[in-house]
This record gives sequence, C-alpha cells and structure tokens, in this order.
Amino acid sequence: MPMASCWVVLVWVPPATPSHLATLLSSARASARCRCQSVLTMTSHSPCLCAAVCFLACCVQVRGILNGIDVVEWDPSRDHLLPANFNAQFPDGKAICKKFLQRGLGLDENPDKPVIAVITRLVPQKGIHLIKAALFRCQEKGAQFVLLGSGHCDGEFKAMAEQQFKDHKDIRLLVMYSEALAHQIYAAADIILVPSMFEPCGLTQMIGMRYGAVPVVRKTGGLADTVRDVDSHAAGEGNGYTFDGSDEGSLHSALDRALTHFKDQRSSWAELCATNMNTELSWSRSSADYVALYNSIAMP
Repeated sequence: MPMASCWVVLVWVPPATPSHLATLLSSARASARCRCQSVLTMTSHSPCLCAAVCFLACCVQVRGILNGIDVVEWDPSRDHLLPANFNAQFPDGKAICKKFLQRGLGLDENPDKPVIAVITRLVPQKGIHLIKAALFRCQEKGAQFVLLGSGHCDGEFKAMAEQQFKDHKDIRLLVMYSEALAHQIYAAADIILVPSMFEPCGLTQMIGMRYGAVPVVRKTGGLADTVRDVDSHAAGEGNGYTFDGSDEGSLHSALDRALTHFKDQRSSWAELCATNMNTELSWSRSSADYVALYNSIAMP
C-alpha cells in the first residue's frame, strides 16, 4: 500500500498548474541534498506546497491541474453590477461599460484610448516594479491605466495617486478593494495586465478574458498555461501577449505589441476579444481533469 499513500499526498497538494508545479519540482530536484530544507527556505512559495512538492519530487509522478472560475459570478451577460451587459455575440455593452468607468473615475471619455487594468494584491509576488513600469509606459503611449488593489506597497501607490497622478486624465490608482468596482473595471478594460513574478494559477487573466479583455502576462506558472501569445501562435490560437523576462524592456515589448494591435487592427482585436469571451474557463473543465486523475489512480 505504500504507493496509495503517496497518491493521497498528491491529492492534498495545494492547487498548482502544470507549469508552476514543474518549476517547483525542478527546484526540488536541483537541490544538492534533495531535502525539503532547500525548498522550504524559498520565500516565494507556500511552505506546505513546497514540503509536499519536495517529497513528491523524489517519490512519485505528479500532475498539475488548472483552476477554473465561477462563470455564474463572473458573467458579463448577466452581471448586475455593470451598467450594461454583453457577450461575444452582442458586445456593444462593453463600450458602454468603458464609457461608464471613464466618466465615473474622471478619465478622458475616449473610446479610442485603450484601458489597461491591473486588479491585484500589491505585494512583491505580483511584480510591483513591472506594474509601475506599465503605468509610465501607458502614460508615454497615451493609453489609460487603472489600478485597483492593496497590500504591502500601499504607501508608494497612494503617494503617486495623491501627488504625481492626482486628477490625471488617463491614470487612476485606486489603493483599495471593491468587489463592485472590480467587476466594472474588468468589463471596461481593453487589456488586463498580470506581470507576476510567480503564479500558481491566477484567476485575473481568466476573468479578464471572460469580460473581453486581452491579457498581457509574464510567462510564468498558470499564466504560461492559460495565455498563448498572438504573435507566436497560428491564427486563432493565440489569446493574449506574453513576455519572459522580469525587466522593464520585456514588459514594454509585450505591452507595446498589444497597444499596436488595438490601435491598428481594431477588427482583428474585436475578434480576439470575442474568442476570449467564448473560451471554456469554468470549473467543469478542471473538474473533469480531477475525475480523470482520480480514475487513473483508482486501486483495482
């Protein structure tokens, strides 16, 4: 029965996507001692997940499974928190949501200015330096930038909101959290930015796609598993823009490509948004993967 007990541990491992789990396993196997200590001291990961992964790296095969989103709570066609509803077949309501947000936040009401949204915890994991880099890049490019979030870095963003970007026509930094406002920002956004340093799965990019926003993400963990770069995949297969590095130049490259697409190919952009809204992102897909996994390890 030793193998069965190993699989019990596998089921217990906190959620992690294939790419994120592969990263943790690589770290565990690379340890000269191959002992838990080296992984447990990695401050960027959950201790319980690292302990389990370190054990699993030496004992059994593992499989990562993507999360899903609650497609009832996050449904732009029925969301009562929006000024107008929309879906891939009837997308006009999204333009109304964009104008509503721009007016409500005191931004320039211009449908031709792309709204780049960041909805996140303001903690190092989420790529604080890249969020700031995106803010200034949007300012340079004449795009609009809306941030909603709070966390360890509140003070820095509050200072920018109250000084440098106070009453700015294209920048709004909301250092807080509001469920209603989160829904409205997702609905208004043209681009959802997720530049995380690591990401076990990530729901933000999936919710953004559900609401017709194109994701721009750092290619790590669950972000790499869910976002396929438009420029490196066949037509119809890409769903966003990705970058590998953790430097400003890498972020600028992906963000600039997305902004150019929005500006120069609006018909193609609309098709991309519609495709993203139609993507299967529910727990039905993930549940089926869990069932298949349990069936594959069932004892005869």
